[in-house]
Amino acid sequence: MDGAVGMNKVNGSMAPGDSTWWEEYRSRLERAAREAGRRDTD
Repeated sequence: MDGAVGMNKVNGSMAPGDSTWWEEYRSRLERAAREAGRRDTD
């Protein structure tokens, strides 16, 4: 991967948010998925 994203320089087609925001979002999403998985096995 070259680290580039989006369609082109004018249209990045990416949602807003910096890397810190995305890391925190992913952590929250992962936590929710793990908790849901544990409830399914109880």
